[in-house]
Amino acid sequence: MDNPIFQNTTQAVHFSFLMEALEPGAESAMGKIIRRRLEELGLATGDRSESTIDFGGLTALEVRGQAAMIRGAINHHLPGPEGWAIKSKYGLTKTIEKSNRPRVHVFSAERIDAMRRLSRLIAPRFSSVPSNAIIWLIAKAHGEIAPVRPTFRDIEEQAGGSKSELCRVYPQIKLTLNALENRGIDQLTPLFQQEGIVPNP
Repeated sequence: MDNPIFQNTTQAVHFSFLMEALEPGAESAMGKIIRRRLEELGLATGDRSESTIDFGGLTALEVRGQAAMIRGAINHHLPGPEGWAIKSKYGLTKTIEKSNRPRVHVFSAERIDAMRRLSRLIAPRFSSVPSNAIIWLIAKAHGEIAPVRPTFRDIEEQAGGSKSELCRVYPQIKLTLNALENRGIDQLTPLFQQEGIVPNP
C-alpha cells in the first residue's frame, strides 16, 4: 500500500464507524451509501476519479480490518474523555423497523455509554441546567439525523431546566465537545501517520 488510505484522521475515524455498521460482505451493496454520507460531511468527493479515499489493492476484508484497527486505536490509545467525545459523535445509530410501525432510530449502547460518561464529566461546568439535561444536549450536538436530535423543548420537558438557559449553555457545550474531539484527533494522527493510514506532514 503505497499511498495513505485517508486524507486526514477525521475522515479515517468517521469511515471506521460507518464500516462497523455494515454486515460482512455488504461493502458492495452499501458502498454508495457510505460514499454519500462521507460526501455530505465533506470527507469525500462525488467524482470517483477524484476520490479522497484510496484503498489501493486492499480487499474488502482488509478494508474492514483497517477500520477495526482505527476503532481499536480510539479505545486503547486515547484518554477517556477524548475517546468518549469521538465515540459520542461518530458511533452507530441503529435503525429499527417493525411491521406496521414507524421506523425508529436509536443510538448504539456504546454511543450512549460515551454520552453518559461525557455528561458526568462536563455537568459540573454547567450547573445552571439540571445535570440530566446534559446528556440530551450532547445528543443534540452529536446526533447526525433529526430523529435523534432532541429539540430544546424536548429537553425542557424530559430533563427540566428552562428552554432559554438550555439555549444559552448549548454553544458552550458544543465548544467543549469539539475541543475534546480535536484533542483526540491530534493524538491519533501521529499513530495513523506511522501506520500509513493518513499522509505525513
